[in-house]
Amino acid sequence: MIVSEIRYNQAIERLRFDAEHYQPEFLKLEGLLKKCNSVFLSDVAKFSQLRKNPEKESDKEFKYIDISNVNISTGEINVQLLKGHQTPSRARKVVRENEIIISTVRPNRNAVAIIPKELDNEICSTGFAVIKSEKINPWFLFAYLKTKYAIKQLVRMTMASMYPAVSEEDIGSILLSIPPSSFQQKIESYVKKSYKKRKLADEKYKQAQELLNKFLGIEKLELKQEKVFEARFDEIISDQRLDADFYKPIFTLSLNILKNGERKRTFSVKKLGEIAKISKGIEVGSDAYVDDGKLFLRVSNITEKKL
Repeated sequence: MIVSEIRYNQAIERLRFDAEHYQPEFLKLEGLLKKCNSVFLSDVAKFSQLRKNPEKESDKEFKYIDISNVNISTGEINVQLLKGHQTPSRARKVVRENEIIISTVRPNRNAVAIIPKELDNEICSTGFAVIKSEKINPWFLFAYLKTKYAIKQLVRMTMASMYPAVSEEDIGSILLSIPPSSFQQKIESYVKKSYKKRKLADEKYKQAQELLNKFLGIEKLELKQEKVFEARFDEIISDQRLDADFYKPIFTLSLNILKNGERKRTFSVKKLGEIAKISKGIEVGSDAYVDDGKLFLRVSNITEKKL
């Protein structure tokens, strides 16, 4: 049982009477930040209210950023290219270079990104708050918003809510300490270097894919989702599968290519179970997660290319 005690004036100051808002870890973090002479985010930045309706330019192509387009681990953005008439009704907020976008829904996921030059004056979802730095290095602020200190403050704001979301006012009330400009610039340098290294890693990964595809003989292969196809009766008996999707050409063609490579002695083909041990663990609940100890990987921690 977790027990915490607060003063009456603390509850009146925040006008929050839900017990979860005053959990010991939140109170401890608040006390720590106040000792560091922290300021509110709203003291060093403001929220952009620039908007436009891309539907008014129906044939123009826009780069649209939805919440799902932000990598919650790295903050990288994978935009959607949409014509004005294709954009959803939530595609309204204008973003400028070096502004920071942060999802106002499910802040525990930490969908935070900094807008690069190539996305200047493009559109993002109204599910984001768009932050414009004024008295703080935007790259330092971006890095800070990725830390547990910022995330826990936002999670605290969502407590006792059926729908976990925060307002711009909530985000503006985040406490952060302001280090010297030289330190902020150092953080900016590190973040930019990490982006360059990730870009290089993506290029190397693409090269590795192309090399593997060439080795398998599928570098020019175009797989299509056929809606009509057929399977032989002996195939069904052999595979002991009666579901139609199992015999889609996109699957059978890939398998035939692998078998053909084996016949030509280009490479050998084996089942995964023949060369590896496969095991499945039991996922623990999120309430059991701690900051220290053994690393625990979930499916959601793995992206298309990397952790």
